[in-house]
Amino acid sequence: MMSLWKSSYNERIGTWHTLVHVCQRWRYVVLAEPHRLNLQLVYTGKRPMSEMLDVWPVLPVVIRPTIYSSSISRNITAFLDSEHHHRICAITLFDIPNSHLETFTAAMQKPFPELTFLNIRAENNTVTTLPDSFLGGSAPLLRHVSMHNCPFPGMPKLLLSANHLYRLELRNIPDSGYFSPRDLVACLSEMSRLDSLGVEFRSPPRYPASRHTPPLTPSVLPSLTKLMFQGVHEYLEDLLAQIEAPLLSLFKITFFMDPHFVVPHLRQSINYAELFKKCHRAIALPIMRSDLQLSEKHIKFRSSP
Repeated sequence: MMSLWKSSYNERIGTWHTLVHVCQRWRYVVLAEPHRLNLQLVYTGKRPMSEMLDVWPVLPVVIRPTIYSSSISRNITAFLDSEHHHRICAITLFDIPNSHLETFTAAMQKPFPELTFLNIRAENNTVTTLPDSFLGGSAPLLRHVSMHNCPFPGMPKLLLSANHLYRLELRNIPDSGYFSPRDLVACLSEMSRLDSLGVEFRSPPRYPASRHTPPLTPSVLPSLTKLMFQGVHEYLEDLLAQIEAPLLSLFKITFFMDPHFVVPHLRQSINYAELFKKCHRAIALPIMRSDLQLSEKHIKFRSSP
């Protein structure tokens, strides 16, 4: 099925589809200003793209299957492989099985020049590692990236081209998707618009005993207001030693297994953020996660409203 969708990503899919079918006048009004209304087509893969593209004007396309089957996988792969792939502006794959992720990944080894939104949440048992050539290694228009359960060691390389990113969420990162704080900061340093950053590892990574000396001048993230982290305290310490975020207002941390952590740069980061000078709440709680079988320390700071 393909339908018109407004680009907030939270609007109901059928809204514009219904309006353009009310009458010819309404259809003309809606389609007369496709860029101003930011209209997009949502493709779920239930029908071949050849049956749908001729029905609607040339508009950006959102790939968002609601279920997965062999026929849907074939249809979406055909779209990703087609000459129309340059129209794809968003890809959302929720709870995608490993077999389908492998198929889609094989079709996404080239640049998608209009892609602004990427959200992939693989099943927990996924074993597919995204190659460095994913998206052709470049996505200059990306504004939102959310990856769950997706090992992607080449992520820092891809992010080097994503200077317009405002939201980056890397959650449940398995060991095969590990990247160092230094590699992460190398790409974050160019993201002047980044508002929200989440880095959460699935289990404690094997952190090197010898760590890099932090730079004399940390990278400033002028727009960052939210930082979420889950992992070992050494990783967070190295990350915070390399960045400054003066507008930080929400700081959520979950440490693995270590009740006696030492993160001196955490205090410095809190003191550096203007809003935290009036911080009215800090919570530290021990948490048992049954899925990880690990004891964690959870800390959350929030500035006053």
